[in-house]
Amino acid sequence: MVALIVAGATVYYSITIVSERSPLTGRLLWHGNRRLPEIALTFDDGPNSKSTPKVLDILKRYNVKATFFVLGKYVEKNKDIIAREALEGHDIGNHTFNHAKGSLVDQDKINRELAKTSDLIRKYSGKESNLFRPPFGYENWRFLYEAELLDYAVILWSLDVGDWDQKKSSKEMIAKIMKRSKNGTIILLHDGGTSREAVIEALPKVIKGLRAKGFKFVTIDEMIAHL
Repeated sequence: MVALIVAGATVYYSITIVSERSPLTGRLLWHGNRRLPEIALTFDDGPNSKSTPKVLDILKRYNVKATFFVLGKYVEKNKDIIAREALEGHDIGNHTFNHAKGSLVDQDKINRELAKTSDLIRKYSGKESNLFRPPFGYENWRFLYEAELLDYAVILWSLDVGDWDQKKSSKEMIAKIMKRSKNGTIILLHDGGTSREAVIEALPKVIKGLRAKGFKFVTIDEMIAHL
């Protein structure tokens, strides 16, 4: 049985760890403080030379800070984008090097995936990052385990917009976000991968709509600090 601590509440759930080491401590964040009208926009799988600058332009226009969970294999070729993310006040987190699935690789490979990406973030952003989002979310438990041993805060999400589905329209994304967002929601979006035009189209309307409801946008580091 593992204790999960979320926004001051302790929830217990079962998990089987195939390891001789200590069990997970429960540093897994699904959402922020439910008493505060805060929303965290998070973007996975970048940096992408086409999509990420457009996302950054929108965030800058509306003075919104977000969190980018980057894949190491794209960082070197997009180092200027990483530098811009840091310069403009966004959080940058580790999303592994190759979007690896823990069940398919050994422990040494997992550690290399984390370390290589961490080194690249430090090199091109000038900042240390202790934020980690596992590819495939909670099911990638071997990465969760190793990340905790390396003192990462593991960041999941409370609202998956579904933009990984290329059939999902910007209108559908906006409707889902506006309906399901509440205090402390962590929204999962993507700036990397295939075409993100629907996300780019939806983003300004999402920002204006949530602000009109009284929400404030924060980074994951800020959200953690407010727990």
